[in-house]
Amino acid sequence: MKKIFLTIGLLFTITSPVMAEEATILYTTTVLNARELPSAKSEIISVVEKAEPVDVIYEGDEWNIVDIDGQLCYMYNKYLTEEKPEPKSVESIAEYSSSYFQQMGVIGWGGWRWTWYSQRVLPGGGLNIPGRHVGAGGYIMDENNRICLASSVLSRGTVVSTPFGAEGCVYDSGCASDVLDVYVDW
Repeated sequence: MKKIFLTIGLLFTITSPVMAEEATILYTTTVLNARELPSAKSEIISVVEKAEPVDVIYEGDEWNIVDIDGQLCYMYNKYLTEEKPEPKSVESIAEYSSSYFQQMGVIGWGGWRWTWYSQRVLPGGGLNIPGRHVGAGGYIMDENNRICLASSVLSRGTVVSTPFGAEGCVYDSGCASDVLDVYVDW
């Protein structure tokens, strides 16, 4: 009987702040995943485009509880803001050229260290990338024209802004925690 009471108490503790607060509207600063649980490894429930409004039901230290089409999800609060950012234009301009990136090897941007690795290391079907092709600048792209990335922090399928003129999507892991590794054809 005590175990059942504790479970009910836990559910009440989790849901009571959600019901007590009024929703706050915040905006996504990048394409952002809404997750089932407050973890980057948790299942992705929905993907919200950059500059879209989100109903925040509860603001936590790292993760906010949000309402996406009537479903409660979690979003990492680092990528939510009160001010609406400019939506990404269709014609995105790269902040760094691929030749500069290739020469430098490492670029600091958006709180990440950006490095690159060649598809020649993982040739052919080395990674399962739908619609895999070589895009402008020699970046390996997916069917949505997103640059293919590796991250040991972000889960596979996570979409992020990049400084290279296109969004990126995580397809691989195995790099340092503060690194986003870019898959290239150099």
